[in-house]
Amino acid sequence: MKKSLLLLILFIPEILLSQSLSIFDVDASNFPTIKAKFYALDANGNQIRNLTPSDFELLENGLERNVTFVSCPPPKPPTAISSILTIDVSGSMIDQRIEYAKAASRAWIEGLPLGNSECALTTFNLKNYFHQDFTTDRNKLLYAIERLSVGGGTDFDAGFINPIAGALLAAKNGKFKKVVVFITDGEGDGTESAIIQNAKLLNATVYCVSLGFICPPILRNIATQTDGLWFENVTTKEQAEDVYKLILQTAQGGEPCEIEWEGGLNCISGLTNVELQITDLGAKATSSYQRPNASIAKLEFNPTSVKFPYPEIGVKIEKIVTVTARNADFTVTNITDNNAAFTITPKSFVLNNGQSTELTVSYIPADSGYIYVRFDLENDVCSTRYHASGGWRGVRPAVKTLKLIQPNGGEVFLVGKDTLITWDGIPPDEPVKIEYSTNNGSDWTTIVEKTSGLSYNWRVPNTPSDNCIARVTAKAQTSSYCDNPDVEICGKIWMGCNLDVEYYQNGEPIRHARTNAEWIDAGNKKEGAWCYYENSDSLGQIYGKLYNMYAIINPRGFVPEGWRIPTQGDFAELENCLGGNAVTGGKLKSTGTFEGEDGLWKSPNYGATNESWFTAVPGGLRFSDGTFSFLGYYCHWWSSTYSATEAWSRYISNSSAYFDKVEIQFEYGFSVRCIKN
Repeated sequence: MKKSLLLLILFIPEILLSQSLSIFDVDASNFPTIKAKFYALDANGNQIRNLTPSDFELLENGLERNVTFVSCPPPKPPTAISSILTIDVSGSMIDQRIEYAKAASRAWIEGLPLGNSECALTTFNLKNYFHQDFTTDRNKLLYAIERLSVGGGTDFDAGFINPIAGALLAAKNGKFKKVVVFITDGEGDGTESAIIQNAKLLNATVYCVSLGFICPPILRNIATQTDGLWFENVTTKEQAEDVYKLILQTAQGGEPCEIEWEGGLNCISGLTNVELQITDLGAKATSSYQRPNASIAKLEFNPTSVKFPYPEIGVKIEKIVTVTARNADFTVTNITDNNAAFTITPKSFVLNNGQSTELTVSYIPADSGYIYVRFDLENDVCSTRYHASGGWRGVRPAVKTLKLIQPNGGEVFLVGKDTLITWDGIPPDEPVKIEYSTNNGSDWTTIVEKTSGLSYNWRVPNTPSDNCIARVTAKAQTSSYCDNPDVEICGKIWMGCNLDVEYYQNGEPIRHARTNAEWIDAGNKKEGAWCYYENSDSLGQIYGKLYNMYAIINPRGFVPEGWRIPTQGDFAELENCLGGNAVTGGKLKSTGTFEGEDGLWKSPNYGATNESWFTAVPGGLRFSDGTFSFLGYYCHWWSSTYSATEAWSRYISNSSAYFDKVEIQFEYGFSVRCIKN
């Protein structure tokens, strides 16, 4: 495993009393025991080692935790290094940022034992500049730093690999272990693969620092692939100096201390924020870790939400929900709701950790429109909600329930920062589309075409405006992204698109089998399953879902009301009507070719006319072992005609106008095209 694993995002510490502290590489795999690494440095950049658990105060999301173990390695002589300080001097580095870079560089030079190591200084914008070749003369280096000025654009290739003063070209003259410390304040163009290759040829380690912004992905990857570290959102001179001191410790072979503490239970998944402080010194540091499942106290529901599709108006429907206590004991004292069309019973119960009980959700539809309810379970551990919905898909609700919660107006977001978009009014597993506008809604830009979970983490783009608004739109649908109308062929109505549904008609989810192992497991268990080709949402929007035959034959059914899976007889009728096996495929296929940039089929797309307006697209297939193949070359559709272990399907290829059939095992993944009852 690469040393760069250390580089989970390092959140830069707050510096007090000239001491500094950094915490990183938080490991929660053995929860509740949490481990991490840290550096504590004195005012001269020397590592503080004589520390015990009682020296620390540690908070998780503001709650105090017990530090149980601290260990620091014994000191060892620093490794001699040939370091290149490479500084962005583009126009955006004006004023404070160039001063931060200068201060950090001075801290490096003052801390570097120049009798054993050497240092060089280069800068870049759209070009690159040599200010000082490798030297052990501290005064020469400090003088070169003071003379720096800014202007121009930003080109990472200039900083790293372009002649004559790219950092990795300068590094070739180094006598010792080669180290590049690269500081910038924003995005730039660069050839990532070439930079990494040049660094590896020199066995050079690259450390990247971003002032005031997130660290660009190209710099993260360069640092990680060369066993370095990367830092972001450095916003003060003290932070910049501290980062350089930390890098210097690491580059010279310094080993971090280790700390352990007892983590606590949480009510929601996500990041746990950690704040570490050495109480006597006043130094603080922050980091975070992804909460493991074992730390999440929750009531777990099966199914995750209840759906009542295609209800009969005025007729009461009931469904059973199983609720299980995870990682804590729960006492539920009441359940409230926000829609009188739904009820849930019982409204109070007690569950010890691991125990389950059943709840009954009832719904009496007043009309066929979409309807939603939120149940709030009042308990002594964690705020808990459950969701249900009903109505005919495609029928608009009598009362709109979908609401954008955050942002809600008046916020100011910084470019490059992450912000959480949240919404409510639908179950968390129902998808939405999120968009934003910079001109009060005259034009809209898509943030994400399809997401769910009632929240979405968005990195704010560089489109500044005082007239920004956002919106979410429900994405519930029965067919794929394509908007082809349903088509009548020889008196029968066929769906215009491949099917793209993920729930059975009773509202329970069809298994989503992403990995090969999951697909094989579904086949072995004879469970219905679906996937998108290569698990790509964007491909799914074009070609719809691939289903195994177990989903087709499941008694719960999953095709929309009024439709059915075609039989082999239906396909035979279609074939005869369109002129026979030899030409039907061509009449069903969409036209154009991928190579010609006017279609989806691989060349030659022989015989394609689409004169039937069926618009068959080459969605490929998934083999029983979970591998995908033939995107662009074939489309396969299941029929509802089957024997004990095999089912008939129809297919079309790019190299033929034939409409062929094959009997195939249930474990394959094919498309579905429905026919009207």
